[in-house]
Amino acid sequence: MTALHAQPADESASIAADSDSAALAEEARPRRPALPSKRSREVNASEAKRRLAQAEHHRSMGIEPQPGEFTRGPQGIAVNYRYWKRQEKLRVEVEHAQRRANLTEKRLHPGTSVATLN
Repeated sequence: MTALHAQPADESASIAADSDSAALAEEARPRRPALPSKRSREVNASEAKRRLAQAEHHRSMGIEPQPGEFTRGPQGIAVNYRYWKRQEKLRVEVEHAQRRANLTEKRLHPGTSVATLN
């Protein structure tokens, strides 16, 4: 009966030793730099520009109403809420892509405004 009680104490000691060695290994691990490398910033800026162009393309292709986005009324045929909801999604997609592109450009060229880069 005493052997059963002694076993958990031994396990807790080995668990504590493992956690101490894990803490030491964490301290010994080299830390990443706070800012990404210049190449990484260039890739991020390039990807942001590509996504912005893609979002603008989607928006320009989505101007035409699609089937199910028409409503027949007394004045004739008009677009319905589905069309405007889709247009809003496309607008927000472009806006987010523009914000990301501006941010990555700013990180790529610190100290200059985005307006002077364009």
